[in-house]
Amino acid sequence: TLYGTSSEDRSGCIDNDGDGYSNPTNNWDVDDGADEFPGASTQWADADDDGYGDNAEGNYPDACTSTYGTSYVDVYGCIDNDGDGYSELSDVDDDDGSETTDTDGDGYGDESDQFPYDSTQWEDNDGDGYGDNTTGNDPDMFPGNGDEWEDSD
Repeated sequence: TLYGTSSEDRSGCIDNDGDGYSNPTNNWDVDDGADEFPGASTQWADADDDGYGDNAEGNYPDACTSTYGTSYVDVYGCIDNDGDGYSELSDVDDDDGSETTDTDGDGYGDESDQFPYDSTQWEDNDGDGYGDNTTGNDPDMFPGNGDEWEDSD
């Protein structure tokens, strides 16, 4: 008979990582309360089975404990529809994996935003360096003409 140090799910059983939860066995598995992470002392349960532990204070904590998720960049274990690693909680474009950041907060991701540091401009169709939003900063009053941008008369 082997004796251990578990104390949370059952007493005196083998607990390799010392977190108080016993290692799973053929007769006592994670559904019974055994440690779902027997090699990680800061995690022991994973309610949604996504591989991220439910202990918010532990390593790689699941930010969405009741929802299976694959995010791993901004938070762990939340839904990531486009597979870019960012959760839908902070992803600029849920369907485009290349759009993960919106620095100026205008709703256009930095990859497609031609003015990523100016929230009043995001597009310059004629390539003259002035934004097409006529009410924004440094507007292009002639967005279809790359030779003109200001109406000074």
